[in-house]
Amino acid sequence: MRPRILLAIALSAFAVLPACAADDGEDVASEDAALEADFGEFDEDATPLGIADRAEALGDENDAVDEAVDADETPEDTTPPAPSLSTPPPLPASCNKATSLDLVVYSEGGLPPILKALGERAKPCSRYTISIPKVGGSAKIPDSALFPRQQNGKGVRAYGDQFIASAELHWGGAHDKKTGQFYPGWKNVKVVKDGPAQYHTVVVKKSEVYDNDWFLKGVLFRQRMAKRGFRPQYGDNWHINELESVWTRTRVQQKAIRDLVRGLAAGDQEYDATKDTDPAIVSLSPAEKDEITKAARVKDLRGVVFISALMKRRPNEPTTAQAENALKQTLRHRRFWADMANYVSSFAAERYAGVGFCGRNLADQTDKMQEFIMQLDLVGQRIPRYKSGKRAGESPVATALSYLSRAYHPVVSAAWGFQQDGQTQSKIEQLVRGQVYATRQFANHNRTPDNRIGIYFKTKDDPQPASPAVTAAFADSVARALNGAYDGKDGDAIGACGTGGAQACACGD
Repeated sequence: MRPRILLAIALSAFAVLPACAADDGEDVASEDAALEADFGEFDEDATPLGIADRAEALGDENDAVDEAVDADETPEDTTPPAPSLSTPPPLPASCNKATSLDLVVYSEGGLPPILKALGERAKPCSRYTISIPKVGGSAKIPDSALFPRQQNGKGVRAYGDQFIASAELHWGGAHDKKTGQFYPGWKNVKVVKDGPAQYHTVVVKKSEVYDNDWFLKGVLFRQRMAKRGFRPQYGDNWHINELESVWTRTRVQQKAIRDLVRGLAAGDQEYDATKDTDPAIVSLSPAEKDEITKAARVKDLRGVVFISALMKRRPNEPTTAQAENALKQTLRHRRFWADMANYVSSFAAERYAGVGFCGRNLADQTDKMQEFIMQLDLVGQRIPRYKSGKRAGESPVATALSYLSRAYHPVVSAAWGFQQDGQTQSKIEQLVRGQVYATRQFANHNRTPDNRIGIYFKTKDDPQPASPAVTAAFADSVARALNGAYDGKDGDAIGACGTGGAQACACGD
């Protein structure tokens, strides 16, 4: 999420395991040839996209398409802000980078309690990327989800200089369950260019969603980010929310993702706020217009991709075997992962462990949580290594593993709600501490995720909403767990458990 040095993908530089000696009589050459055939990287662009791949991409509806939306919600004030902003300060020299918190926060609403708690407990070594949710669709403005939510004044920076805002590009659309009306997401539209930096969007038929310019979608979104108050020149970035589970099964969607992130990183180099005829822009001062123009034109702006499903089983699939194989095959796609390395700073997988992962024994609980939270990385790590020759000891999916070692961002549940409303506050606080402990402890013994972690925050709202005071206490507990495990110093995982020690992280009865 923070800008990092672009990766130089070198397949021979990132071996995880040492070379394995061959047994006497073992046919090493044929074994390596079989491994190459099953898992070796390939240039997916060298093979034309086929009819079957296109059908696969079109056959999977957006995973969240049936979610209700707030039909009464309308965009906030569209007057761009005139903030006095600066980039987040560099980490102090005394910080241990490996344990200096790099946090991404996602919430569909109700951000103030967790932002207040994080701000009050912020440490000089910590940095916070706050994902600003889109505006819900409405009958009055059906395409409102295609615009970022307006940022006024300092926005999230009011909580501290270490905070930055991330604008949400929502992949798919949503239905209003009450009216049946469909509100489009970016998947459902094409961008029509009317002139220099002038565009409009048009809803397309399902069969045409991949037959349009996805790069241009990213360019237009960057322009809209700038006009809605996001300032990449001071650190703000973008995130793509809720890719469909089919992303591991079809190159058609992977190609769309690659083009989209390339456009988001490139920005709109033609945009000039002084020539914008939007009344909200025309009325601004020259200095304010200059800031908007700069924001739209920032180059090489790397952002966050949220993956909501890693191995979603299809209705006709009795096990997850086919989904896991699709993920393994996706790890072979060298061009896909190279583009993620060039344009995406954080590959954030939503891994929300529920109370079913709780245990009385912290060690056993941690093992279960790590298998779930770190599943994407572990699938790649467990693919066998080459046994002989110049590539002995290397992974056949080295490009993906190299990127994930630097950019994988596990997002854990800090949600009291989201199907866990019936649990007690103390139980959910233990669950959160346990997930933070498991993530930090995994980093101590593996190449990833280092200091990266994300949270999905939601307070209790059903059947009886939590009071503001209780919500504040819950948010503070989450902030304390994060600051304890990622303190910028020794980064001891047990710090997530607080003064209660290991038992405070074990959430079993």
